[in-house]
This record gives sequence, C-alpha cells and structure tokens, in this order.
Amino acid sequence: MRVLLQRATQWARDLPPLGRVVAALGGAVAVLALIALFGVLTGGEEPRARQYLDSKACLLTGADGVTEPETSAVWTALQDASVETRVKVQYLAATGPATVANARPFLGTLIALDCDLIVAVGDVPGRVVGEVAPSHLDRRFVVVGVAASQPNVASVAVGSLREVIAGLADGD
Repeated sequence: MRVLLQRATQWARDLPPLGRVVAALGGAVAVLALIALFGVLTGGEEPRARQYLDSKACLLTGADGVTEPETSAVWTALQDASVETRVKVQYLAATGPATVANARPFLGTLIALDCDLIVAVGDVPGRVVGEVAPSHLDRRFVVVGVAASQPNVASVAVGSLREVIAGLADGD
C-alpha cells in the first residue's frame, strides 16, 4: 500500500500545473458522482422522525422495568400498537421497594406527564392504580393481571392492548 501511495504522489508531482488542476477536478467529480449514486440507490431522502398523534400511552412497571416476561409482552404490544396507530408510548419503572406507597409517586409522574392512558402491569402497579384512579377521573387506566373496580379503570389481557391503543388513536 505504501508503494502505491508513493507512486501516486510521484505521478502527481510529475504533472504540469494544469494537469494537477485537471486531476483534482476529476477526483472531485468522481467523489460527487459516487455521492449522487449513493443517494439514488438509497432513495435520496433523509430519514424522518415518526409523526405521532397528540395521544400518549404510558406504562407503569415494577422495579425490573420491562425485563419480566409479562411486562415485556405488554411493552412489546404497546410498541407494536404505537407503530400501527402513531400513539406515543413510554414506560416508567417504579424502582425501590415493591410497595404501593413507593409506587404512588411514579404513577403521579405519569399523570403529571399528561398521559392519556396509563397501563399498569403487575401486582403493586395495579394496586396503586386502584388507589389513585378514583381521584383522577379525567384519566383512563388499564391494568393487566389485576382486577379493576373503578369506572375509569379497565382490566385487560395483553392481547387486547392493541385495540385499547387503537381506541385511543381514534379518540375513544
């Protein structure tokens, strides 16, 4: 490789001044042609950010976040529904001791973030939703794996989450 570079350097030195200009322009044209060809082959458009609807679904999980099997299935269902409906989804893990008192501020954070739908999975997140939901009738809550008894809380199976998110996208 070094020998090839030395030969190219010597060749460029041996060119007359006009030849050097022509060689430099030729190199520039070759680079621009490669860039244009790459643009044509890749569609020529810059990737754009997904345009979300003005709706947001938030998942409240236990301390392990979305790593537990049931929670992971719920998060995957929410992400798939987001792709289909353009509803923004996010999650928040209630870290620390697995108590309702500890999880309450995490649920409060999701309410403060103006989540249109709050999904809770697991025992402690489901119980904290049961306690907090009656004082937030302007919010919709969904619990997975826990029974619901409040008018603004629905208990659903993981397989039904796509329909719930689709309803959110439709303004239901």
